[in-house]
Amino acid sequence: MPCIDTKTKGKRTLARLSTALLVAGILMMLGCASGGYGRLYLDTEVTLWFRQNSVPDYYRYYTNGRSDMPYAIIGIDPRYRINTNIWEPVAPNTPNFADKIAFVWRPDIWEQLDPAQGAWIESPGGEKIGIWFSMYPFTTIELQEDNRVVILSPHNPGRE
Repeated sequence: MPCIDTKTKGKRTLARLSTALLVAGILMMLGCASGGYGRLYLDTEVTLWFRQNSVPDYYRYYTNGRSDMPYAIIGIDPRYRINTNIWEPVAPNTPNFADKIAFVWRPDIWEQLDPAQGAWIESPGGEKIGIWFSMYPFTTIELQEDNRVVILSPHNPGRE
């Protein structure tokens, strides 16, 4: 019967495991660098900014839904480009903006139990890249190459 050197076999196994972990780590970093999914972080201060029609001027603002009946209002850091095919630009802190906020806020119109809430829009790494206001506390946020961000409509009739 052949003699097996267990010390050498253990060192080879450890070396293979270390290499596999290193490769997995590199692949994960590359995956994060090329994009990923963000999230909403609910914040009462952001809710108050919208309700008082005094959101930060720093962001670019958009609505989703019908122009007079939006499902959501977002403000995006100007370093990012948004998918404007489903988001319509809107000027912040104006009477028109206040009308849109008031409509989103009213749960009686939408047959929802909860009123609209404000949230931070965060990148996969936790960086605040915008703000959100909607009665829907969820959406899909995807960051792509060249600081492109895709934010889907929170309204999906099949999901309700």
